[in-house]
Amino acid sequence: MMSQDELAAIIKARNKRDTSDNQRSWEQTRRICFYTIAAMQGTKVFKKPEDVFGLVWDKKSKKLKKSKPMTKDEVYAKAMAARAYREKRVNKKGK
Repeated sequence: MMSQDELAAIIKARNKRDTSDNQRSWEQTRRICFYTIAAMQGTKVFKKPEDVFGLVWDKKSKKLKKSKPMTKDEVYAKAMAARAYREKRVNKKGK
């Protein structure tokens, strides 16, 4: 039989491992996003993966700003602006 202290230690260790795995997964996602954006648009806006989006454990002393959710129209407008920018760059390179 295990005591409550032993069981608590096992649960705490497993929770720590799961948190670490979750953080690693989010870091990987952020890097993939960064390199995808960099390949498509260059690195003028985003200089490092942390610039793409912030995560809770980034710079714990600095508070992250909460932004309001974007509407469907705002998302569409940003996507169209990015598309126009990308097409402009492609056309510029092609000349």
